[in-house]
Amino acid sequence: MKTILLFLFILLCPGLNLDCFAQTHTTTWNPSALTPEQKKFIDSCDQYLYDTLGYKLTTSSAPLTYRIMKLDGNYSEYIEIDSAAHTISWKFKKASDDEKMMRKRIVLNRASIHSLIGQKFPDLEMVDLNGNHYTTEQFKNKTVYFNFWFVGCQPCELERTKLNQLYEKYKENPNIQFISLSNSNERKTREHLRRKNLQWPVVILNKSLKSNFSYIEGYPTNIILNNQHFDTALAGLSEGTFLVIDERLETLVQ
Repeated sequence: MKTILLFLFILLCPGLNLDCFAQTHTTTWNPSALTPEQKKFIDSCDQYLYDTLGYKLTTSSAPLTYRIMKLDGNYSEYIEIDSAAHTISWKFKKASDDEKMMRKRIVLNRASIHSLIGQKFPDLEMVDLNGNHYTTEQFKNKTVYFNFWFVGCQPCELERTKLNQLYEKYKENPNIQFISLSNSNERKTREHLRRKNLQWPVVILNKSLKSNFSYIEGYPTNIILNNQHFDTALAGLSEGTFLVIDERLETLVQ
């Protein structure tokens, strides 16, 4: 457990600071700045991860939960060190407005596919796995949220919880349409969806559709249309991705 959690922390949380280890100390740190003595102490500790309600997570669920919480954007992690008990507790708290604003800024600066914004969406027709048809004409005066993914894409899997939450939040609104586009073939996609819950309508990116989405260079990619025009286009996944998306959807469907 402690090896996995420390690896995840080094991978995902590089910009923090630690001054000292007290008897019971709440802090965060930059792993690259640790002294050999501090590293030795950390390696000797039992490490535990807690959810937002304060419940300790199991060894099997902790790494995935940690990544999902980090990507949520609404939370910040902190660490409680008990040097007497040789334990480190990793916990989450609600992120401040300033923290969330900074995350949104980073996403918009780094992840936006700026060349698409304001362009007209091409005329095309799509059919989902349940046989439902979607045309660009149907997107007139509506907000459309596209999510692009493929089977085996780990960041795409990490998105799934937030995607389902957004679907639940807006599914009764007649002015918004959710469409998930899979870059895997139909057989592989159907097999995957039998094991993994995704509430969105799913369209397979066949050769014809791929020619209309040639700007998709990485996965996941999240795109929002407003009245048949590109409004938001975000490539990749980071802490602020869904802060930006949820805020934009709220604005557009008011």
